[in-house]
Amino acid sequence: MDRFLPFIRPYVPGCSNDWISRAVLNAATRFCVRSRIWQAETEHSMAVDDQAITVTLLDDAVVDSVKVSGPYWFRADYTLAGNVITFDDAFSNAIDITVVSYFKPDREAVFLDDTLCDNWFEGIESGANAELMRMPGKPWTNLELSAVNQKIYLHSVGEATVRANKANTQEVLVVKPRRFI
Repeated sequence: MDRFLPFIRPYVPGCSNDWISRAVLNAATRFCVRSRIWQAETEHSMAVDDQAITVTLLDDAVVDSVKVSGPYWFRADYTLAGNVITFDDAFSNAIDITVVSYFKPDREAVFLDDTLCDNWFEGIESGANAELMRMPGKPWTNLELSAVNQKIYLHSVGEATVRANKANTQEVLVVKPRRFI
């Protein structure tokens, strides 16, 4: 979180490092949940009577959600608790499945993953700035600049969402322009 301090501090003079770090963590968490950009795909071979999978956690991360897929006929109900996926029914056949895990920072995280910081620094910074500048009664409160930062943050979330969706599809994605009537 310290990487963000020199970029945020000029806009919120007098704000403590703890508040800035908490705002960065909040912005990063919302960013990951909305965009699903922080993900890992793993392959699992399920044997007969298997009923649970443990998802490997990344440093300072928790699993927000998962997507489980397999052969075209595969459909299984499951629950996610912590980092364990438990299927409602044991497998009656051996099967290979793919699990896409979507992560978000842990509430007590001290560091953010390098890929988040390297690729989405400006978006997370803008989200933290927007949150801090909305605080009522503080010397750094600036609702107009907060709105600008919120727009930058939402634009970055949109870009990350598109990138995450493109990573999880095997289809050709085409955007067709429509005439304005």
